[in-house]
Amino acid sequence: SPEHEMFVVEMGAYKKGEIAQMADMVRPSVAVITAINEQHQDLFGSIETTMQAKYELVEHLPAGAIVICNADNPYTRTMGTWALRDGKKVWWFGQTKPREAKTDEMFLVRDVQPSPTGIAFLCVRGSEKHRVSVPVVGTFQAGNIVAAIAAATACGMDFAAAAMAASRIVPVAKVMEVLPGEGGVTYVNDTFNNNPDAAAAALEFLGGTGGRKYLVFQPMIELGRYALAAHERVGRLAGSMCTDIILTNNNFYDAVRNGVEKSMDPKHLHVMSPRAAADFLRRNTRRGDTVLFKGKEAESVLRTLRQR
Repeated sequence: SPEHEMFVVEMGAYKKGEIAQMADMVRPSVAVITAINEQHQDLFGSIETTMQAKYELVEHLPAGAIVICNADNPYTRTMGTWALRDGKKVWWFGQTKPREAKTDEMFLVRDVQPSPTGIAFLCVRGSEKHRVSVPVVGTFQAGNIVAAIAAATACGMDFAAAAMAASRIVPVAKVMEVLPGEGGVTYVNDTFNNNPDAAAAALEFLGGTGGRKYLVFQPMIELGRYALAAHERVGRLAGSMCTDIILTNNNFYDAVRNGVEKSMDPKHLHVMSPRAAADFLRRNTRRGDTVLFKGKEAESVLRTLRQR
């Protein structure tokens, strides 16, 4: 409508050509390339195909448009070099400064300070730096927020004003949502989505909590040939910190177990129905413990726990 000044569109795809079709419809003037990992490889077949599919967004930008790339992800960093090769204007965000980045084109994350209720960090662009404090948990969120600051700046907002506005960001449901549980236990509802990077980021937060740690995990889907290695990595990481791990189904159980037994006794790895998992957690958790619920099926366990 005439009163709207900005239109933010998330573009995802399951195959090549879909982002091109959306970009033709939306005609974006700023592109943010957030991350690429093993997600949806059943459909794409390879990371390289995913990169090519998402690069369609860059290819459809008009002259003078800005591409904002995640410098910490090796695949999006490569896509940034493609954009430079193709004559696009590229800005970067993250903790890593690529050699291609000029000072005023890099939005750096520095001095991230996590807490149980939020994160604080420095956002640096050239000689200018601003402290940002946001009530969302997980150190990985600093990169997401700085990407938003960079996008706002690309759209004409003053850098300092964008950094200040970021402090008004609030958590959304089912994304690292910290909830009070029974008997002083803390629940972390991260059930909206799941992929290897998201699992690692959520487990990093869990590892920094006090008390004993429990994971309720839906095995990941659509990872193709990367599935076994990805589940083994999650199992190893979770096993290094968790008292018990509950899977919501049997998919990739052996791969998870292979990872778990590298860091904990696999007898603490379980596959349970929502009711059995809820009963197990009620019996075994105590004040000060934290339970992370990861993936959509894990929400059924959380819902069962909160029914009474």
